[in-house]
Amino acid sequence: MEKPLKFLIDMLGLYFSLKYLALSIYKEELTLITEKVLRCGLVIFFTWIIYNVTMEDSLLYNRIKNKYTDKVNKIIFPFISIIIRILALIAAVSIFSREFGFSGFVTGLGVSGVVIALAAQETFSNLFGGMVILFDRPFSIGDWIQTSDVEGIVKEITFRSTKIRTFAKALVTVPNSKLANSYIINWTDRKKRRIFFKLPLDYGTRSKKIKILVKEIEDFLLNDERVDKELVIVSFNAFSEHSLDVSIYFYTNVMEYLAYEKTKEDINLTILEILEKNEVSLAIPWSRVELSKNEEAEDGK
Repeated sequence: MEKPLKFLIDMLGLYFSLKYLALSIYKEELTLITEKVLRCGLVIFFTWIIYNVTMEDSLLYNRIKNKYTDKVNKIIFPFISIIIRILALIAAVSIFSREFGFSGFVTGLGVSGVVIALAAQETFSNLFGGMVILFDRPFSIGDWIQTSDVEGIVKEITFRSTKIRTFAKALVTVPNSKLANSYIINWTDRKKRRIFFKLPLDYGTRSKKIKILVKEIEDFLLNDERVDKELVIVSFNAFSEHSLDVSIYFYTNVMEYLAYEKTKEDINLTILEILEKNEVSLAIPWSRVELSKNEEAEDGK
């Protein structure tokens, strides 16, 4: 702020000096010049101020940014800052052109702008896609997302592209126009995770043991704080070809990936202990092979 204010003071000093100390023979000409200089100087001053206060290291910028500290605003604030500076510079150039009679130059800039826009259609498409992502908020930095082409953690969102770190540790850069026009699954946005699997019990398992097993597993899940109590289903629901199937279906409120994997491990181990305690065995898939009499005779030789 110091340099713009110094510029304003110097400009006002020059303006008043020329306005009130000019010789009478040049007073009319100097008045026109000084008025024009004042207007242009004020344009420079305000453009300079706007440019400075929207810089990322300015006090005002950081105060506003710190007031809204969520992940999305960390992206939106730099975006808005650049847009404001570009608009301020365009307005300043337009005013200067009118002051000095360069309206044809402004028109030429407009025509050139159309040509450039057509040539850079893909770039503008990516910019528009970036705006859609920023304001529609389908995901933010740090989210785990999945598209038809890539799955991973969002590391950076820029005007042109989004960078995603895959679980294989590769960094994938996806154009925003492609992301904006494709389906996006945001796994981080879930409030709970589903866990579903089946226990294939041996066909020799007694019905009494199955009832005890189902009850103990259900009680265990309902008493585990990591399990969402809204929906817990443990049921003997199918006679499969090789097993008696017990279906286990529930949700966990553990969202972080490593903690989620640890939760599944703990639950699986506890269920295994319940199986061992009740002496219930899991079925092993088997195949039945029938031999014809001729094959049996040949085998007997």
